[in-house]
Amino acid sequence: MPPAGPNGVRLNLYLDGNTAIAEWDAEFDDLTQGVRKHMIEVAILEFEGKLVGSLREYWSSEVSRPLRPIPSLGSAPEELRALQLSLPSSG
Repeated sequence: MPPAGPNGVRLNLYLDGNTAIAEWDAEFDDLTQGVRKHMIEVAILEFEGKLVGSLREYWSSEVSRPLRPIPSLGSAPEELRALQLSLPSSG
C-alpha cells in the first residue's frame, strides 16, 4: 500500500474489465468516543455500462489510541457535548 496522503488516507485501485477493486485504509479522530480509529476497507464494484451493477464492501475498524485532551479546552467530547447543550431546540 502506498504511504498515506496528507489527510491520512491510503488508496489502491485495481481495474480488470468491468470490475474495479478499491482498497483503502485511513486513520481519523472519533470525537464522539474520544479516540483515534484505524479503518480498512475493500470495495468491489462491477459495472454494467456506465452504471454500477453491484457493489460489495468489506471493512474493519479498531481503536488506535485515546485522544489527548487539549489543555486549554479539556477533552474534545466534553466540549462537543457542551456545545450541543447550548444550541436552541428547533420547533
